Amino acid sequence: MTLTPAPTPTRAATTFPSLADANAAVADAGGTRRPWRPALLAVPASVLAVWATAVGLTGTWDRVADGAVAAVTMVFGSLVAGSTPQGGGAVAFPVFTKVLEVPAAGARTFSLSIQTVGMGTAAILIILRRLPIAWRALRVMVPVACVSFLATIAGLTRSGPFRPSVLPDDITKVGFTVVLAVLAVLMVRLRDTRLPHDDVEGSGTSTAVLVTAGVAGGAASAVLGSGADVVMFVALTLWFGVRPSVAVPTSVVLMATVSAVGLVRLGLADGQLLAPTGDVDLPALWLAAAPVVAVGAPVGSWLASKVTDKVLLGVVIAFAGAEVLSTALFLERVRTDLQLTAIALLVGAGAVRVLWSAHRLRFPHLYVPRPVPPVLWPAPAASATGARPAHTHEREGGGAMASPTRTPPIVSGVLSRAGQLNDPRARYCHRSGQRLERGAGSLADGPRPHLGVVCADDGTSHPLAGDLLVGRAPGRHHLVTDGIADPLVLTDDTGALSRAHLLLTLRGWDIRAADLGSSNGTWMQAVDGQPWVRLPVGEAITLPSGSMLACGSRRLRVDHLHVR
Repeated sequence: MTLTPAPTPTRAATTFPSLADANAAVADAGGTRRPWRPALLAVPASVLAVWATAVGLTGTWDRVADGAVAAVTMVFGSLVAGSTPQGGGAVAFPVFTKVLEVPAAGARTFSLSIQTVGMGTAAILIILRRLPIAWRALRVMVPVACVSFLATIAGLTRSGPFRPSVLPDDITKVGFTVVLAVLAVLMVRLRDTRLPHDDVEGSGTSTAVLVTAGVAGGAASAVLGSGADVVMFVALTLWFGVRPSVAVPTSVVLMATVSAVGLVRLGLADGQLLAPTGDVDLPALWLAAAPVVAVGAPVGSWLASKVTDKVLLGVVIAFAGAEVLSTALFLERVRTDLQLTAIALLVGAGAVRVLWSAHRLRFPHLYVPRPVPPVLWPAPAASATGARPAHTHEREGGGAMASPTRTPPIVSGVLSRAGQLNDPRARYCHRSGQRLERGAGSLADGPRPHLGVVCADDGTSHPLAGDLLVGRAPGRHHLVTDGIADPLVLTDDTGALSRAHLLLTLRGWDIRAADLGSSNGTWMQAVDGQPWVRLPVGEAITLPSGSMLACGSRRLRVDHLHVR
C-alpha cells in the first residue's frame, strides 16, 4: 500500500480580532510593550547629566580636553565592555600600557574606574530589559569575587604610585595576553557547539566551581583591572554549558560590581582619582572617557542581544587575536626573552588543554558524531537529466528535521480506507472525511503529512511541514543557518517583534510553540474568549487547533489539520 503525504495547504479562512482589541487583551494580561525603552535613554542621560554637573562645578573642562586620548580609546572599549565578556579594560589596559606607556597599576585603576561607569550603565539596562542572566551563578560569584579582589589588593600590592602589583609590569602585560589568548582558543573550539543551558544547576559541586572561579576572577581583576568577567564566562560556557547569549550579560553584571568595588578602594580610598600622580593625570583621563562609555557600553549590550551566539563568539575571538598581536608588536621583552615567551606559551596551552578536557568530560553528548539515519524508504534513482534523487525518510529525532525541502519523518498513525495516514487521536480522515476504523491493520508507519497551517493577520498562510522560526529577521539565527528550522519573516512597524521571536516545532503529531527570549514575550489564546497567557521562555507548549499567538503587534493563528 502506497502512502502519500497530504497536499500543501496554501490558504485558510480565518477571522482575527481587531488589532486594538488584541493589543488591549495582551495589555490586560500584563504585557506592557517594552517598559525598558525609556530607560534605554534615561539611564545614560542621567549619567551624562551628573558628569556634566560635576565637571562644570569643579571647572575641569580643560583637564577633560587634556584626556581626549582616553575618550578616543574608549569609543571602541565601551562597545567591547557591553557586548563581550572581556570588559572595557581589555581595550584600555593594552592601549595604556603598550602605546601610552602608563604604568600597569595605573592602567588597572583606570580600567576599574571606567568600567564602573560603562559596564555599570550596561548592567542596569540589562536588568531593566530582563535579558537572560544566570542569577544562581551571580549570587555565588559576586560576593566571592569582591572579597578576593580586596584580599589581593591588600596582600599582593606594594606601596608606591597606584599601588603596583608585586609582579613586574612586563609579566602583568604578558599574563593579560595569555588570559585573552586562552579565551580565544577555547571560543574557536566552542563556536560550532550549541550549548544547552540558561543557568547553573544548584548543587554542592556547582557552588565549589563558582567559588573557585570567583576567587580567580577577583584576584585577576585586582592585578589586571579586568578578569572576573572572563573567568565567569569561561566557567559558565565550558563547565556549566550556559549559552554565550546568557553568559555575556551575566559577566557584564559581575564585572560592573567588582569594578565598583575597585573604584571605591583604589580610586577614592587611595585617592588615585582625586589628584594626578606623577606624569599621569588619571582623573583627567577618567573624566574624559566617562561620557563615552556611559553611551557606548549600553549600545554594545544592545548589539550583543541582537546577534547570534556564533557572531558573539566571533567578536570575542577577533578581539583576543588583536590583543595577542599587539603584545607581539609592542612588547619588546616578548621578542627578546625567549624563556618568558616559552613559559607563556606552555601556561596558555596547558590551560586550554585542561579546560577543554573538563568541558568534553562534562558534555560528551555534544561531541558524539551524528549517525547517518537508516534508509527506510527506497529513494528513486537520479534521472538522466541530472536531477537529484529524493531525500530518504528519517525517523522522528533522527539526523535532519522535517522541512518543505526534505521528506517528512516517519511516524505511526491510523490508515483510512483510502490509504491516508492520520493522527491516532483523529476520528475522521483529514483528506476524505471518512470515519477512521481502529481494527487490525489500521495502524501503520509512514511519512508524516503536513500537520497544519499558520495564518497571519495579513491574510497569508504558511504550511507547517517542519520547524518554523518566526521573527522580523530570523534568517541569521543558528536554528535557520544550521538547517534545523525554516524562517518565517514578519514585518512589524512598531519594533515590538524580535529578530528571532517564536519557534514553532513539530513533535510527533503535536504542534508546539516556544518563546525564544523575545523582548516583549509571546502571548497565546488557546480558545476564543479565554484570557491571553504569556508563553514561558524556552519551554515548548503544545498548541490546540485554532490557537492565537501574539508576537509584537502581529497575530498568528495555528490550525491543526488532523485534530479539531
